[in-house]
Parts: sequence; structure tokens; C-alpha cells
Amino acid sequence: MSLPHQATTTGSPGTRSESRLDWIDILKAIGIVLVVIGHCKGFPGVPNKWIFTFHIPLFFLVSGFLLSGDLNKGGFTVFARRRLLPLLRAYLVFGLIGIVFFTLFARFSFSTRIPWPEAVTERFIALLHGSGTIEGPLRIRPIVLWFFPALILGLATCFMLFRLPSPRARSLAFAGTGALAWQCRDLALPWEIESALAAVPILGCGCFLARHAGVLSWLQGIPIWGIAALLVIGSWVAMGADSTPDFRSSSVASPLHTIPAAAILLTGFIALAMRLRAWRWVRALSAATLVIFPLHTMVFMLIDGITKRLPMVPPGFIDSHAVYAIGKTAATLVMLTLIAPRISRWLRPKANFIAVPGTTLSR
Repeated sequence: MSLPHQATTTGSPGTRSESRLDWIDILKAIGIVLVVIGHCKGFPGVPNKWIFTFHIPLFFLVSGFLLSGDLNKGGFTVFARRRLLPLLRAYLVFGLIGIVFFTLFARFSFSTRIPWPEAVTERFIALLHGSGTIEGPLRIRPIVLWFFPALILGLATCFMLFRLPSPRARSLAFAGTGALAWQCRDLALPWEIESALAAVPILGCGCFLARHAGVLSWLQGIPIWGIAALLVIGSWVAMGADSTPDFRSSSVASPLHTIPAAAILLTGFIALAMRLRAWRWVRALSAATLVIFPLHTMVFMLIDGITKRLPMVPPGFIDSHAVYAIGKTAATLVMLTLIAPRISRWLRPKANFIAVPGTTLSR
């Protein structure tokens, strides 16, 4: 899930027009599919270690690219109203939905079931805290929507750093933010501050990419064999990394493997996306990332709950059967993509907030 993008560019990579960037749609679609696959047990053929190396950095990179268009459209207040407040609203709405779903319907509390008043209290505190830990004095249960507060704080920080007066000051500030992220890598700070700090350099790379048409042209000119080599080499490096679903652990705690792997893989996927065309389902999937990201685990649990009640389903089928995992993933993506336009229109006010052209399949 990244910032949904407004009218952007076609034609030459560095120009702007009234069309969407196909390659951005393709990258977002690839990213959200990998997120859903990575959270589905029993999925065959695609190691989670490979997915978790780069799928979250992909969304931060895209968000940084889209952030570049807002840097010269007024001060921080305008930026917060256009970009940050809609994300905050989505975080709170989906967080409250998650509290109701996981506690009252699924009675989900990791591996144990606790009384629902205690579960509601813990999850509500976690929602306000914006982070969580199952160890230490806080005993706040982690929330699955950690990406929202990390993205909100990361975007706000990146916006302010790009307002520094000189390129040298900006470079030093981004380097200092990366060093601070390293120091905070083992903490569970409120509102995912540690993840936001780790995201700022990646957001900055996205802004750099948007501001340098020459780099985009170079990426667009990479031949097919070069793209294949990047993806193969990046995958080889990724499989040797200690990567986990936790963005902090994968991209900060073990940077010597995961950061090079993510850089190589993202370069290959960007070059590949620039050679492809975004069909209407790809655009719809891209626009639905804001809905798919927070809701797909709930849909998984609903499908699993219904399947378990079927008399012909043997024990262990849900967690180990490849065909079931593929079908559940496809059904979840299709279902949430179809309902996403209605939810998106309900979440976002009409004036001066995030506009998402192409959220319907008729686009």
C-alpha cells in the first residue's frame, strides 16, 4: 500500500500529463499481490524470504516517487491535508474494523483466546499506540496495520527534509536519519517511529527517481536480458538474507544482505514494469491497495472459518494444501478489488484530498 497516485505521466519518463503512470500501477499491483501471498500459509513455490526482502521497500519507493509532486504545492499544512490526513483516517477506520472483527467474530488473539473485554482493551491501546510488543512492560499486542503510521511519519519527515535549504544539508539529514534508524532497530516505539525512520531513505530514493528523468530513461532502456539478470542476481542475494515480515528486522537489522537484494530486485522490477502495459484489472488492483492491505487477513480468516466447517475437509488441509492457498489468495484479491471503489469513496472526502483516478474497472 502506497500513496494512491493522482494524474501523472506518460510518454517520456520525466514529464507530466493527465494520464496515470502504467509502471507505477504495475509495481503497486505486484507489491500487493506479494503482500497477500506472503501472508497466506501453504502457498507453493515463492519463498517468503524472497518476498519479504523487497515488497515493503517497493511501496515506500513508490510513495516517495509520488511524494515528489507535492513538495512544491504549498507548506506542510497543505501537504498534511492532502496526503497525511486521509491515511490517518484510513488507519483509524480499518483499525476499529479490525478490533471488532478479530475480537468479537474471530476471537483472534495470537495463539491464545483471552476474555473479550481484555482483548478489546489491548487492541484499542495498540491502535492508539500505533505499535506493539508481546514482550516488555507495555504488553501491547502488535497490530497488523503498522504500515499506516510508519508511512504517515515517514512522509512527514521526508517532506520536511526536502525543505532544507541546500542539497548537502538534505543529504546529511537523510544519512543521519538512516543512522538513527539503525540505532532504533530493536525498539518498539509509539507510532512505528523506528520503521518510519528506516523508511525515510527509501522515500528519499523515490523522490530522487521522480526528479531525475535521466535515471528513469536509463531504467527504461535496460534490455530484457539485463532485466532477467537483475532479477536472478537479486533473488540469489535475497535467498541468502535473513528476511522477515518485520520491515525493521529485514531492512535495517540485516542490511548487508537485504538492502542490496532489495535494490537489485527493485531496479529489475521497475525496468520490467516500464516495458509492460497496465490493463484495467492491473489498474483496479493498484487502486485497491489501500483496501486490500488492511482487510486481506480478515478475508483469509473468513474463508478459513467457512472451509473448516465443511465435513469433507481433512485436518491440516488449510495450512498445507497448495491449491487451496492459491484459490484463497485469488478469491481474496478479486473480492477486495471489486469492493475497493466503494470503500475508497467513503473514506476520502471530495475536496483536496487523495484523488484516485481509475479505481473502477471501467477506467
